[in-house]
Amino acid sequence: MTMELGRDISTLLLGILGFLLPLIFVPLLQGERSVMIFVVAVMIFSGMFCLTLLWWDDASTWWLMEYYGWDPNGMCDSEYYQNVAECDRERVQKLWNHNMGVGWPVKAFLVYLFLFPLQLILSAIVFLFVKHYRIHKIRGYKES
Repeated sequence: MTMELGRDISTLLLGILGFLLPLIFVPLLQGERSVMIFVVAVMIFSGMFCLTLLWWDDASTWWLMEYYGWDPNGMCDSEYYQNVAECDRERVQKLWNHNMGVGWPVKAFLVYLFLFPLQLILSAIVFLFVKHYRIHKIRGYKES
C-alpha cells in the first residue's frame, strides 16, 4: 500500500509541476520580443513533462505488479498470478487492466494534443499578469 501511495503522490507532483510550468519560465520574459522564446520553452518542457509523467505511470505500474509477485514471463493467467498472494490478486488485476490498451507514447501524444491549448492559455495569462505587474511597478517608481 505504501508503494502505491508513493507512486500516486509522485505522479500527482509531476502533473502539478507540468501545469505550473509557465511560472518557472517567467524570468525569460524580458520584453515583447521574448514572448515567442517563452512560449516555445513552455511548450518544449511541457512536452517533456508529459512524456515523463506517462512513462512514469506505465513503468511504476509494471514495477508494482512485479512487487506483488506478478510474473511477466508467464504464458497464461495461472502462471502470471502464481506468486501473487490471494489478498493482492484483485489489486494486481486492476493494475494489469490499467496497463492494457494504448501504450504510453500514444497516450503522451494524445494528452499533449489537449495540453497544448491549455499551456498556450496559461502562458498568455502569465505573460499578461507579468506585463501588468511590471507596468504598475514602473509607475510606482516614477510616482515616488
